[in-house]
Amino acid sequence: MEKAIVEGKIQANDDITEYKIELDSSGKKVFIDKDKINKISDYISKINIILFNPLDTKIVTDSPASRRRMLNIEISQVNKEYLLLLANYNKILKHRNAYLKQLFLNGNASGEYIDILTKKLVDIGYQIYEIRNNYINMINENITNIYQNIFEYGELKIKYKSNFKDKKIDKIMEEYRKNYRKEMSFGKTLSGIHHDDIEFMLDG
Repeated sequence: MEKAIVEGKIQANDDITEYKIELDSSGKKVFIDKDKINKISDYISKINIILFNPLDTKIVTDSPASRRRMLNIEISQVNKEYLLLLANYNKILKHRNAYLKQLFLNGNASGEYIDILTKKLVDIGYQIYEIRNNYINMINENITNIYQNIFEYGELKIKYKSNFKDKKIDKIMEEYRKNYRKEMSFGKTLSGIHHDDIEFMLDG
């Protein structure tokens, strides 16, 4: 059987921890100190490493998807629950998109079922939104001081852009229902935390 292995050791003070990932035709296996870890979220949350390279500055001008990916990776390293929420959200999103296409092609499909899927999507999405919002607020408490220590001027802030922002769940559900017909014609979910973005604001 063909197999790829990536492994390494991380030293924190006097403690050394071994990490390993195995990839083969059956999938991915992860190990910490030779013990197999069944949940990938348990593995990722144990590895807290900060890496900076020149390409990281592209995050300012890159696509929203790149910034969301960065945000997801950073939060997943400190919040194990977040990774599970994100996986569940993406699963429901995929199912909802498929059902929107079915509704468009078949007028007899259940309108009640799309409501159920939407409610699940909004409930999980709102939890993800709150975690992201709290994380960005935490960064904003420190980012200006760090920026000024490097450049000696300016106020740097991160602005979180989400259609969930400053809204209650009932209001979000109402907006989804108004867009059902439009979403059916596109065959996909047009709003939600999978469209979130961040902006870097310097002196406003």
